[in-house]
Amino acid sequence: MLMNTPAVPLFCFVRRLGTMRHHERQLGWHAVVAAVLLAAICVLAMGVRPPAQALSEKDIDSAVRPVVAGREFDIARWEAEAVAAKVATNLRYPAPQLADLDGSMVVTAYVEQLRQVRQLQHEIEEAYAELPAGTLPGEAIRQKEAEAKRLRDELRRHQPLVETILERQVARTAGRLGLSTAGVLWPPVLFRLSPPPTHLIISPRERIELIYSRDLSPDLSVSERDAMEREIEARLGVSSLIEDLGGYGTYPPLILEEPALGWIIPTAAHEWIHNYLAFRPLGLRYETSPALKTLNETVASIAGDELGAAVIFDYYPWVTPPELSWKRPPQPPAEEKEEEREFDFTRFMRETRQEAERLLAAGRMAEAEQYMESRRQELVQRGYVIRKLNQAYFAFHGLYATGPGSIDPTGPKMEELRRRSPSLAAFMHTVEWFTSPEDLDRALGQ
Repeated sequence: MLMNTPAVPLFCFVRRLGTMRHHERQLGWHAVVAAVLLAAICVLAMGVRPPAQALSEKDIDSAVRPVVAGREFDIARWEAEAVAAKVATNLRYPAPQLADLDGSMVVTAYVEQLRQVRQLQHEIEEAYAELPAGTLPGEAIRQKEAEAKRLRDELRRHQPLVETILERQVARTAGRLGLSTAGVLWPPVLFRLSPPPTHLIISPRERIELIYSRDLSPDLSVSERDAMEREIEARLGVSSLIEDLGGYGTYPPLILEEPALGWIIPTAAHEWIHNYLAFRPLGLRYETSPALKTLNETVASIAGDELGAAVIFDYYPWVTPPELSWKRPPQPPAEEKEEEREFDFTRFMRETRQEAERLLAAGRMAEAEQYMESRRQELVQRGYVIRKLNQAYFAFHGLYATGPGSIDPTGPKMEELRRRSPSLAAFMHTVEWFTSPEDLDRALGQ
């Protein structure tokens, strides 16, 4: 019986074709047109791409792999090189006193030199852009390129020492704040200053949800990213984005070499918090659900900023530390008129996401995408360079529940838990045991 069931619609379909052919002789070209149209409809129906929510990870991966072939991030090779470099560096610089203020001067000089290289690169790019097509660069440009290369080579020589100093400063401060276990800080604080991979994010178009991600080469040009995104979207009917990462949570973590200590130190602390959690229940469950990813990233954002600010206070008092989100108590909505408000990027992005979510929930997908693009253009006019603002953008940035792209209640709840905790260590010793979002609610209830 079960074997015969699928044959029924097929049999009827064949019979209908036969009937149409029988009447073709009587009805002439009208029947021919009808037959052609029916056949076309059937072919189209069989080739219709399934909606994004019906795509499995295997379906997506099969479509994405040919697009990104040769441009994927080789984590195994990077890990092998990073571990070898760390072993060599710690044998070369074993002295613990590297973490004192003399070490801070070495790091500060390094960051200043990095800033000079960035400025030179910017000037070189501007000079090239001003050249007429086919014109060779002049002596002034060649001199700047030579100077930039000299500075880059010098930076590479000093990078292992700078990394070691920062690692030991973060470790000492983490120990002072009570983040060690039986007097041992585990895992050791290690990281590399290097361009992180870029990150491909895919979301369905009809809702905001991270359904696939993949690490790609750190040196993808804007045109390469755009071409890949277009091809992936054409193949799968999804929303996609290839975004830069500030850090990469392997071990040792990979930290973007930005010429700003107020950025490098909190980012290094953020990534170490992830390494710390990896040996606790919360971190062990990072990949089990989007909700637990959000919990992990929110904890790392709150604790990483606080640890980073403490390192800056201990060793770089002339540097402005990051603002701690949990120290800002929730404010009642302002009564002032909208046009009189000072522009607030975080509020703007949350309002944008809320309206996009509302339109998508109502089935108005094209309207939601047009709305996000208009808001992106408004941001560009205000000086915020955002290449794409789409479902994939919010799916990625929404993982960080304290960030401007999130409307997740996890952020305010976690900030409230930190406000109630007597110390960073007490906060960490509470959240590291979380295995579900309900644990956060229970902790607040207590």
